[in-house]
Amino acid sequence: MFDAFHLECKYTRITVVSPRKKEVAAQSGYVHVAHTADVKIRAFAPTLAGAFIEACRGYTAVMMDPRTIAATVEKVIALRARNKDALLYDLVAEIIYLADVEGFLPRGGMLKIEKDQKLWTLRGTLTGERRTEEMHGAVKAMTYHELKIEELPNLSTVEFVLDL
Repeated sequence: MFDAFHLECKYTRITVVSPRKKEVAAQSGYVHVAHTADVKIRAFAPTLAGAFIEACRGYTAVMMDPRTIAATVEKVIALRARNKDALLYDLVAEIIYLADVEGFLPRGGMLKIEKDQKLWTLRGTLTGERRTEEMHGAVKAMTYHELKIEELPNLSTVEFVLDL
């Protein structure tokens, strides 16, 4: 068993200090994971809301280099779902819709995720830019296939597959 490991991606690094004790020193980011036909994204951050923001950035990176996206447009987001998986699915479905209809690609934002007695809620804003030029590829939808959400102290990770 490893006492530490590194997961590197284009923009950030995460280090797990001790998996047995679940002590984690984390930054945030995303990676595109090898997948047979579609694109699998693994996004991570110290909080679940942060991991959801990184998932949005990972989506943008499928379309174009996220470093070229300016934070000139703000979109208010308010979603409710029966569980965290459905909440992530609804968020990604919303950004796919915004990209298709308005050309909006998220770069970042601020989200708050809470659970009441029955439902999970997500509220906040996504920042990004409207793009009219040709994007790398078209994302049809997010699938529930291989969808995974894991929360540890100081590290939340989400994984999902985009159907291209």
